[in-house]
Amino acid sequence: MSLVLDSSATIARVFPDQSTPVIEEVFRHTAIQTAKVPQLWKL
Repeated sequence: MSLVLDSSATIARVFPDQSTPVIEEVFRHTAIQTAKVPQLWKL
């Protein structure tokens, strides 16, 4: 199953004081599975 990341998830990853256990689980999941981001993001 793919996951779509939005800016709130990525901002929480950049700023650790904004992180939650759910966000940490999301990033553990993306280390194993794939994730998608909005097309307008510059990668």
